[in-house]
Amino acid sequence: MAVNNDNATKQIFSCCFSTCLQVSSLWHIKSGSMDAAIKIFQRGLKVVPDSEMLTYAYAELEESRGAIQSAKKLYESVLGVSTNSLAHIQARTSKVQNLGLLRLA
Repeated sequence: MAVNNDNATKQIFSCCFSTCLQVSSLWHIKSGSMDAAIKIFQRGLKVVPDSEMLTYAYAELEESRGAIQSAKKLYESVLGVSTNSLAHIQARTSKVQNLGLLRLA
């Protein structure tokens, strides 16, 4: 059965691509090349700018290396803080928490 849904294809590509980038960046982090890992995240977000998983992982990296303002900006982009609705922010926070749990699995 063929799936003819461009949106589904884009979502699958985004998820697979984001996961591959995370694995690659983790390899660089473990080998001590933080700059290479950062470049991977930056390049990846140019290809799939709406990848919340990739943005969240990049924010975690920035936070871990003490780049707090950069991390804050990335976290805010995932949370959609520009929206003033408390319900919206709570829903996004729950989604971000789930992203973190998925990455641990």
